[in-house]
Amino acid sequence: MEEVAEGLWGLADHHEKKGEIGKAVKCLEAICQSQVSFLPIVEVKTRLRIATLLLKHSHNVNHAKSHLERSQLLLKSIPSCFELKCRAHSLLSQCYHLVGAIPSQKQILNKGLALAASSGEGFSAKLWYCNFSSQLANALIIEGDYQGSISALEGGLDCASAIFYPELQLIGSIMIQCTDKRAIFSIVAVHRTVTLDSLVFSAVKVVCNMYVANFRLRLVDQMFFATSILHVHLMQWDDVNLVEGAVNKCNEVWESIQPDKRQQCIGLLFYNELLHIFYLLRICNYKDAAQHVETLDAAMKADMQQMQHVQELTKELNALNLSLSRADLQYKERSALSKKQAQLEEQLNNITGHSSAGKESLEPAYFGNMKRAWGDKLELAPPPIDGEWLPKSAVYALVELMVVIFGRPKGLFKECGKRIQSGLQTILGDRIYDSPHSDDLHKIQSLNNCVFADELVKLGISDGVREVDLQHSAIWMAGVYLMLLMHFLENKVAVELTQSEFVEAQEALVQMRNWFIRFPTILQACESVIEMLRGQYAHSVGSYIEAAFHFVEAGKLTQSKSMQAMCQIYAAVSYICLGGPESSAQALDLIGPVYQMMDSFVGVREKTTVLFAYGFLLMRQQSLQEARVRLATGLQITHSHLGNLQLVSQYLTILGNLALALHDTGQAREILRSALTLSKKLYDIPTQIWVLTNLTALYQQLGEKGSEMENDEYLSKKRADLQNRLHDACSSIHHIEIIDKSRIQVHQLHELDVKRAMAGASMRVNLDIPESVGISASAPAPSSRLMDLDIGRRGKRKI
Repeated sequence: MEEVAEGLWGLADHHEKKGEIGKAVKCLEAICQSQVSFLPIVEVKTRLRIATLLLKHSHNVNHAKSHLERSQLLLKSIPSCFELKCRAHSLLSQCYHLVGAIPSQKQILNKGLALAASSGEGFSAKLWYCNFSSQLANALIIEGDYQGSISALEGGLDCASAIFYPELQLIGSIMIQCTDKRAIFSIVAVHRTVTLDSLVFSAVKVVCNMYVANFRLRLVDQMFFATSILHVHLMQWDDVNLVEGAVNKCNEVWESIQPDKRQQCIGLLFYNELLHIFYLLRICNYKDAAQHVETLDAAMKADMQQMQHVQELTKELNALNLSLSRADLQYKERSALSKKQAQLEEQLNNITGHSSAGKESLEPAYFGNMKRAWGDKLELAPPPIDGEWLPKSAVYALVELMVVIFGRPKGLFKECGKRIQSGLQTILGDRIYDSPHSDDLHKIQSLNNCVFADELVKLGISDGVREVDLQHSAIWMAGVYLMLLMHFLENKVAVELTQSEFVEAQEALVQMRNWFIRFPTILQACESVIEMLRGQYAHSVGSYIEAAFHFVEAGKLTQSKSMQAMCQIYAAVSYICLGGPESSAQALDLIGPVYQMMDSFVGVREKTTVLFAYGFLLMRQQSLQEARVRLATGLQITHSHLGNLQLVSQYLTILGNLALALHDTGQAREILRSALTLSKKLYDIPTQIWVLTNLTALYQQLGEKGSEMENDEYLSKKRADLQNRLHDACSSIHHIEIIDKSRIQVHQLHELDVKRAMAGASMRVNLDIPESVGISASAPAPSSRLMDLDIGRRGKRKI
């Protein structure tokens, strides 16, 4: 009967290679449903294979779960089969994860840990212990048990650190430093370890290579757990010292890996660099973070070029295979084609790291429940840990997002526009238009659309599909791409508002609103951001009352202290722009609490903005010297730490106005010219008008009629330009609905649908920065921000 099973296994492999997954599953299920009994081990292997196919190629998680649970029962009666038992535990854990059965997942993982700890399998057992520790940490995060998650990861890290052979340490260290035969012989002979015999040398070399491989594997595993621990600390952020310690641990392990080997660990490279960026963003160390962004961008471009090369080789190999299938080929021609075929297969094998033949029958499934080609995987650790954070397309979208985050405050809007469009293209595919793929990066990316484009459609999210229509197993990954989509749209709104492109900002904001209406539970964290953007838009078009309303509402929709503080500051600025004692009093009520606690926030983002708002208020109240002190302090911090040119230009404009009011015309001229230069670079028309108005007053004080007339002419053109843009915006059908003083109304789900959506929703965390993308969190938590926005329009038309 074993021969029958082997035949059906082979036939299933054949069908899978052809993409006929249903037929492959039927072949395997024929073994399980046979009237004649097979050996338990045969049935176990078959059921594990079925489960793997179902998890990789379908959403039928419950069917896979039933096969795995049956395998568990069969394995209880088999005393050995350690590897199969571990695979069954791991796959069943993934099933429970996908259906949201976290208590069952934790139970099966704890059993797996106990199995690995009690077995005498040595190296293999330690690897499986690492696997189960990693999965358990993720399950604990979902329940909000951050400390438990860190403990599980630290257990995995300790285990990974113990994976080596002490007796091989001496010889292995020699092999790491030297591959010369004579040098190895001389050193080994001195230590009287081996005799100078060629056969013994060969054995020593094999052993040494084993040690080197295991040594490198140990470092990769350590790095996997070190980065995972850092990720959890970033999510929790209870103690800045603990987070800094986790960062230092990552640096220590990463530096211990040889530079050429780091480049081979591309998944860890991206994960480590992104986590460092998230950390540095949080503490507002933009200078150091920019270096990591450059490293990531270069690595992404290099990998895209490699992916393009793989696609070209694959296309050529497929054409060769087609030619070889012809029956009328001459021997000489067939021989030449076969030689070329072998060369192409070897090139592909060198790049992808695996052979097209000899595929392992029990390859692990991936979280997210999607079939992923080689080009869309970024593995973090070797089997059986099989760590993976996000698909490559999502990681690359995050890299594009990081480029936007660093480019937008500097006014690099052309590059930001390309990156935003590229990110949207990855997620939405053909549903967006006007894709300007003008540089090499975007030419490469367009060539890889067969891998990256339209990720939402791959998850079943087409036009008209709503949250309750999704397969449960697709909700988690859908949340990842939907959240990335909202990040890009948010940045698009910010860029367009900075350049006074109000109509374009409207369209992006309406898209955000529509996506939120369709997926209100998955995108719950975005509601506060949308309200804040509505406030930004309303402020930009001069609707200050409406702007203050939306900012206050945005603050109510989050429990993030940082987000609440920023919303209060934004609302205060809108009240200041309204003018009058009552509005100033409302502004002070909002600014005061934030000002008192401004040093308690991580980083200086809140401090710089509250100093701006407070200085602005003092200036309007004619407390000029005090205002000058506050604004000068805020400007220095902004310039040193944030590099936000829009905020700097607005600081300079107010300081120039103050210098003018204090009759310090020399300083006023210098400051206002700097402000005008920056606002021109940003295409920030309202700030330009604000600066030009102050320059007119300066020239009047100095009696410079020529400069005054020239300045007034330029000012008139800018005002006319702004009025035209405002007219177009106010004439749009979306204008009223955006500024309207009301919350977004979403379709009320039935109670069962709410529970179902919440069970799979992934973005239920406070997102000061995008570190939470791809990490599940506990309980339907408060809405929160995606990331910080620029200060926006700060009363440019009413000063």
